[in-house]
Amino acid sequence: MGEACLARPRTPYVQDLYGLTVLERAEPAKSKSVLREVIEVVVLALVIYLAVTSMMQTVRVSGLSMYPTLKDQDYLIATKFDYKLHHPHRGDIVTLKPPCSTDSPLDSQVCSEDFIKRVVAVPGDRLAIVNGHIFVNGQQVSEPYLRSDQTWTVNASWPAQNPAQGQVLGADQYFVMGDNRNFSTDSRVFGPVSGEAIQTHAWIRLWPPGTIGAVGPGPSLTG
Repeated sequence: MGEACLARPRTPYVQDLYGLTVLERAEPAKSKSVLREVIEVVVLALVIYLAVTSMMQTVRVSGLSMYPTLKDQDYLIATKFDYKLHHPHRGDIVTLKPPCSTDSPLDSQVCSEDFIKRVVAVPGDRLAIVNGHIFVNGQQVSEPYLRSDQTWTVNASWPAQNPAQGQVLGADQYFVMGDNRNFSTDSRVFGPVSGEAIQTHAWIRLWPPGTIGAVGPGPSLTG
């Protein structure tokens, strides 16, 4: 009695199913739990990233062929899945690979870039462009997005021979043009494009500030 002794630190114990007393190893289990949570978060983030990038992409506009609707250095969101669900519509702003065959009028530098244009006519449409006015299936197209400060004079009629009669687009032909008609290389130069050439639907503007939102308005047919 009265003898001093060293007190041993209390060691946590737990009872297992068989009534045996075993040491509780809480720290390693906690470490494994944290590591597992970190791995789950990383995997989930990767899955979300891959899902998002497979459905959409950002597009930087270079040039003024779509002015005034789109300006140089605008940033857009373009969705990839739209045209897996339906065909491109008239008025859609799309990104596409230019048709660069051996007899293409486009040079190699242009062919290495993606284009951004507006779909003007779709398969089965009879398209006529007469003196800067577009007619689809006999109805004139109203285009409120065109420049008001200049008259459309460059390649203002299509087809070159007998534009008033027009031309019916084939089963997989889309006629695309830039909104800045006097400064755009488009289907008036290289002809209609195939649905396979059209990559994405660009319809949301991200930049510059103050312009964020849907890109519009679109065309309409008049009587």
